[in-house]
Amino acid sequence: MPDTPRSRRFTVARFREEDAEGVVALFSAVYGDSYPIAAFRDPALLAAQNRAGRITSAVARSDDGQVVAHSGLCRSSPPFPRLLEAGIMAVLPDWRETFVAMRLGVWVMESLVLETPAEAVFGEAVCNVTATQRLSFLTGYAPVALEADLMPEGSYAREGEPGSVSCLVVFRSWRDRRRALHVPAAYRDEIAFLLEGLGLERDLVSASSLLEPDPTAISVEDFGAAGVRRAALSLAGRDIDEVIDTLEAPGASAHVRVRQVCVSLAHPSCGAAVDALRARGWFLGGLLPRWFDDDALLMQKLEGPPGFDRVHLHGERAAAILDLVRRDHERARSAAGREEARPGASS
Repeated sequence: MPDTPRSRRFTVARFREEDAEGVVALFSAVYGDSYPIAAFRDPALLAAQNRAGRITSAVARSDDGQVVAHSGLCRSSPPFPRLLEAGIMAVLPDWRETFVAMRLGVWVMESLVLETPAEAVFGEAVCNVTATQRLSFLTGYAPVALEADLMPEGSYAREGEPGSVSCLVVFRSWRDRRRALHVPAAYRDEIAFLLEGLGLERDLVSASSLLEPDPTAISVEDFGAAGVRRAALSLAGRDIDEVIDTLEAPGASAHVRVRQVCVSLAHPSCGAAVDALRARGWFLGGLLPRWFDDDALLMQKLEGPPGFDRVHLHGERAAAILDLVRRDHERARSAAGREEARPGASS
């Protein structure tokens, strides 16, 4: 039988430590040396992360034992440890016309997840193509946010996209409980829309515009190789302006081009946090269910203009989220322009 993509045979299975070098070679072949997660550039670290449960990898192996694809689950930025991230997908170029990506992705998202303590899973589906989005929707994940220009320029140059790449955040829940959600006035309609179809029971109450007398509760993570700074804010205190100053400061060791704040909607002061960010030119990214166990609102700010015209999306809901994000970015840009034009404003 001739060797055609559809005739190639492969096996989907859990990661073994002897797969580590093959997985790193796979990511190097697909992404070069720019993949932002260090474990996928270091076989020993990848094996150690799998042993520790920080990453739960799955691979597809060809009949001769070569690792031809990888996907998996990992603990990443969310403070809630039972919200895992799905994805970390790579497929060798000459295997992309096979069913390997679909088979591996479905197995991870429907079966492998049940072997973990996950109560919910999210993923960041790249928007230079729609294949990952389609796979996510096929396995019951729904889009909830758009991370503008998350992946740095050059990350997908081998895939034909030399610029930065946005990501669509997708989400699926397995176990949840009813809870209250404090909703900032500026985004009440957007949050109600983003909750539709997620199967989550939420009581929407109005957030406060008042700051707490205590200091702001926030943790910050820098992804130096990607130029991304991501913060988790659970309470907005009297020092919120100083906190935002710090978030907007240049990176200590690397250039920061994308800034994100995940604002917990569990505390009434989230309204004051969102007001303060909006006043400084931050714009909506979307909803991050279960980020703190309670849900979060994603706010973002970019150093340059976002590449919305390079975003490719699958489905009406994803397109609607892009529209929400684009309109709020335009609101932020217009407000910044008015501030610069104000008499006496600093240049």
